[in-house]
Amino acid sequence: MKKATKTGLFFLMMVIFYFVIGLGISSVIPEKYYTVNVLYILGQMTIIIPALAYVLITKGRIFKELPFRKIKIENALILIIFAYVCLPIVGFLNSVTMLFSTNHVASTVGGLTENPFIINVLMIALLPAFMEEFVFRGIIFNGFRKSGIFAAIIMSSMCFGMFHMNINQFVYAFLMGCVFALVNEASGSILGSMIMHFMFNFNTVVSIQMLKLLPLLNKLAGTSSGKVNTPEINTDLSAMTVQQKVIMIAVYGVLAVGATVLNVFIFKWYAKRTGRSEHIKEIFANKSAGFKNSENGRTVTIPLILAYIVCMVTMVLIN
Repeated sequence: MKKATKTGLFFLMMVIFYFVIGLGISSVIPEKYYTVNVLYILGQMTIIIPALAYVLITKGRIFKELPFRKIKIENALILIIFAYVCLPIVGFLNSVTMLFSTNHVASTVGGLTENPFIINVLMIALLPAFMEEFVFRGIIFNGFRKSGIFAAIIMSSMCFGMFHMNINQFVYAFLMGCVFALVNEASGSILGSMIMHFMFNFNTVVSIQMLKLLPLLNKLAGTSSGKVNTPEINTDLSAMTVQQKVIMIAVYGVLAVGATVLNVFIFKWYAKRTGRSEHIKEIFANKSAGFKNSENGRTVTIPLILAYIVCMVTMVLIN
């Protein structure tokens, strides 16, 4: 069995395990214990357990295959800037998809405001940055890579987006998956995407900390008794007029265009600093590799298609 087929089968097993653990836990744990923290932990378990199984079955071979080169401090700072400049683009995609889907991330943020800052950093930023990158840009991307780097970027990003199991997150997760994979190719190290992923999620942690300040600000403004309540977040656009929606999306759109132009410059600059500009050009020059039959196999396989179908059906049902 070719490596690309094995990789597609691994993702299919991940999807199956996602439902197994969901059904298994729901039959054991009463619904009243389904706190946001528990759901976050369960979500990571659907990634951690398959990853551990893969490492054990392959006897840790993945650690020899993945590049863990050190990244210079100045290059790490560039990646941090890169991550923050991506935020307007994600905001635009989020606002557009919220027209026809639910923002499930926003609906859970309020439930995390009572956590200590360090717990949110570990649970929301650090653990996902390491585990999700290890699985999607490590095991899956690496499994597709020999068939064709460009195809591996697209297909591993599809896996990353679809595994979020909702339409809203799928769109921007797919985009960021492509960005993370390209950053790793430009870095020659998986640490590049881990840094960006951490900063991207850390922005959510910062937002949660800002929400904690709302009761204090209300108290200072004399608009409440000062009692700390969990802020409620509007997760759809139903309360907005058509004009307000158009204005919001237009503003995000302008910011997204500017951010895209700036990010192209930042990425080219970063690739030049790491000495991998020519390698990046070769990736885009050989876009068809991996989508056609070759000695290393195609990235699009029956197990992968089955996994995609299950994910798409789930996203439609959840939405």
